[in-house]
Amino acid sequence: MSATGESGPATTTAGTPAALPVTPPAERAARTAFTLVPHRRRGYRPAQVDAFLARVREAWATDAADASLGSGHLRDAVFDLVRGGYDPQQVDEELDRLEDAFARREREDADVTRRADLDQALAVVRARITRGPGHRFRVPTGRRPGYRQRDVDALCDRVGEHLDGGTALRVEEIRAARFSPQRGADAYDSGQVDLFLDRVIDVLRSRG
Repeated sequence: MSATGESGPATTTAGTPAALPVTPPAERAARTAFTLVPHRRRGYRPAQVDAFLARVREAWATDAADASLGSGHLRDAVFDLVRGGYDPQQVDEELDRLEDAFARREREDADVTRRADLDQALAVVRARITRGPGHRFRVPTGRRPGYRQRDVDALCDRVGEHLDGGTALRVEEIRAARFSPQRGADAYDSGQVDLFLDRVIDVLRSRG
């Protein structure tokens, strides 16, 4: 429950906060009404609840990545207790429902971002492989050693065959790959190769 407080019996007097976001919003056009508890009981301060739900509605109308409020804010929401306020149980139930809706949207947004990142990683891997042996990565600068080109190219060929549905290739094999040190025109820049292998691992993980 997102907030706590003492609740009393329901009465026929109702507060009417602004319309709340739902999943999807079109499914709930009616305004949500919270019951006011009897004056001898304490409930959530209506002005605070209404203001918070206005922020919730604004956040729902914004893309999840840009929203100023998320599921965590709904979970941690706290309101003052005042006599004759909104029924805490009703408000808490609504906040729980809204928290679930925001959490679902956040998960969906994260999945879309992850898929886009994997598509980009796959495109980078394929672009490197299609350059052909001896041209897949830059040559090390100065006298700094790099990786022997033919060692790296052999692994790149295996990666290409795997992506084309050929030989099996496991993440552990990429992690265990070792290349002989080399200087000059027959070497690849080690840093660039290592970044490439990180992307290969990401692609292999996504394929199970």
